[in-house]
Amino acid sequence: MSGDPDLLNESGHQHAIAYVEGDKYYGAKATMNIWILGGSFGQDLNSIEAGWQVSPDLYGDNNTRLFTYWTSDAYQATGCYNLLCSGFIQINNDIAMGATIYPISGYGSPQYDISLLVWKDPKEGNWWMQFGNGYVLGYWPSFLFSYLAESASMIEWGARFGKASYFRNIEVVDGANNLRAPGDVGTFTEQSNCYDVHTGKGGDWGNYFYYGGLVKTLIVYRDIIELNPNYYDNVLACLKMRLFAAVAIAVVVMASSAVETAAAAPAPAPGPSSDASATVPAFAAASLTAILFGFLFC
Repeated sequence: MSGDPDLLNESGHQHAIAYVEGDKYYGAKATMNIWILGGSFGQDLNSIEAGWQVSPDLYGDNNTRLFTYWTSDAYQATGCYNLLCSGFIQINNDIAMGATIYPISGYGSPQYDISLLVWKDPKEGNWWMQFGNGYVLGYWPSFLFSYLAESASMIEWGARFGKASYFRNIEVVDGANNLRAPGDVGTFTEQSNCYDVHTGKGGDWGNYFYYGGLVKTLIVYRDIIELNPNYYDNVLACLKMRLFAAVAIAVVVMASSAVETAAAAPAPAPGPSSDASATVPAFAAASLTAILFGFLFC
């Protein structure tokens, strides 16, 4: 396998990927998108992909939909999405390929995700796909592929994205047909100076990674929330305390500055005055002091 995948930036979206390579892989699992690859990233690439996507060109709407894709020649003449060509054989009628996924996540609202497992049948050699915990949807026959006929040489978990998100519980299937934690997980981004991919492991999330411009902030918040379920209530109380402290300190500093200015000023000349030179420094000092001391109260 080659190193970083050759990806295109489409419609302002970026790619974020975590991957493992250097071994033989017989499947993968994640709570989100999976790519199972064999061959090189040249014309002989074999790829099985499964996850969710939003594609108005393909579906005619902006719904979030379940999808599969496969190719045996780097997307040149073979392969297709879902059931648009012969290839993937669906055996379960409960969930349609290309079906809308609902509900979906949003900022400041509950988070939803889906789990997918793709694995190679050790007897027949076909690649099977499972949705959630109990829905085996179908399989890709082994004869579709050359490199993937035996095993995969790289597993990728990733997405083309416009906002920050995550993958969790990422696992690989080994030669004994067992799920296990991935080894050295590499990451890939197209513009690391603009956004990041952060990997980690622990708790109910198992091995996971976050991606997007707010990755480091999201990591901190997730760790705090897991340790303290009342985190948001505490943050709100803290912000109220900071605001009260800031206002109080600002009033005291401005009052003190006004008294000092009045005591030191010479008697005013007859006539109206509009000199605000003493008020501006006093206000600036009050604002800066309020900000600094306000953050010390919580």
